[in-house]
Amino acid sequence: MANKKHVVVGAGPAGLRAIETIRDYESDSSITLIGDELAYSRMVIPYFLAGDIEERAVYTGDQDYFTNLNVDTRFGSRVTAIDAKAKTVTLDDGSTVE
Repeated sequence: MANKKHVVVGAGPAGLRAIETIRDYESDSSITLIGDELAYSRMVIPYFLAGDIEERAVYTGDQDYFTNLNVDTRFGSRVTAIDAKAKTVTLDDGSTVE
């Protein structure tokens, strides 16, 4: 059976948890993460702005995290269309991801 392909849209906590859950069950599947922003926690922004935490504590996934989970990241991209029948997503630059 061919390896499965997964596309996760959004690099928030739910997206990262989805990636971790996929990896718990499928170590060899393909995962592409598409997000218009880097992976960070919005909930801690007030603590950062108040000076209670360092900026690095705001980010929830760095390149090592995604490399270790074998995830292809597409940060700075926004999904503009989903074609469930063709099993593709279209990005704001016109490219598609299966």
